[in-house]
Amino acid sequence: MPEDKENIAVEEMMKNLKRGEENYRPITEEDTKANDQPDSRLEQGGELVTRADGSKAIKVKSHKRRSHQPKKEKQRKNQRNKIILISLGVVGLLLAGIAFTVMIGYYNGNRFKEKVTTTVANITGAETELEKLDVSLSTAKIQKIHLDWKEKNSVVDYLQLEKVVADFGVFSFFGGGWNGSEVQSSNGEIHLRLNENPAQMNTGGEALVDFEFTTYKCNDLDAVIGKDGDWKVNGSRAEFRVTEDGVKQVYLYGGSINAPFFEEYQIKSGVAEVKPTLVDLNLNLASKNGRGSILLIGDVGY
Repeated sequence: MPEDKENIAVEEMMKNLKRGEENYRPITEEDTKANDQPDSRLEQGGELVTRADGSKAIKVKSHKRRSHQPKKEKQRKNQRNKIILISLGVVGLLLAGIAFTVMIGYYNGNRFKEKVTTTVANITGAETELEKLDVSLSTAKIQKIHLDWKEKNSVVDYLQLEKVVADFGVFSFFGGGWNGSEVQSSNGEIHLRLNENPAQMNTGGEALVDFEFTTYKCNDLDAVIGKDGDWKVNGSRAEFRVTEDGVKQVYLYGGSINAPFFEEYQIKSGVAEVKPTLVDLNLNLASKNGRGSILLIGDVGY
């Protein structure tokens, strides 16, 4: 009996093996070609996986966003550069405004006024007083300036000018010096002495403020000559110039002149070259009543 059971088991096993051979299909050439052409997703980094139900699928990894984007990076860089430039410009304007405010404050302060006063005194040799100095970006204005020569033998006794305006321009302002074509005064008064041996003005002192102008004008000048004031010039427009050769000249236009020995005359024109011991004068006068004119030419002592 045991041998019969073993024979039956062997027969069942052989039957099962035969059934497996019947269900087996050999790999064909088509199957090989198919396997040689992998899915494009596998080439792109995909992974072949088997699901729980036995089906197969390709798992594709999600692509991360590229961190390197040249176009957007360039835009961000340009925008950042613009912000930097604008910020620098704003800071520069702010610093320039602060510097300009400080500079204007200094030029309109008492310290600079004292430097101007000392400079004028050193150059003219006269005691100098200034009233209300006002400095802007291109001009300087003095409400009143008074110069007094204490030397008894000085030809000039005193000079007073009002509403003095010096135009020096923007470049001279930032350059630290006052240089321009002219200085103008609305009105002024000068007193001159008569001396046989006039003293030379003590000029050429230290200039704490650098300024140089070609012409000094007074639009309405009154001049009194002599202790008793017998000679008078009223309402004349006067210009004082120093040539490149150092020659000092005074020009007169309009106004009138009174002298002890003749009536009042109108000043048509006049020029006086100021020298150490005399004046080279050329003066053209016209009578107010129309009775002729006088031309004075020659050297006049002090």
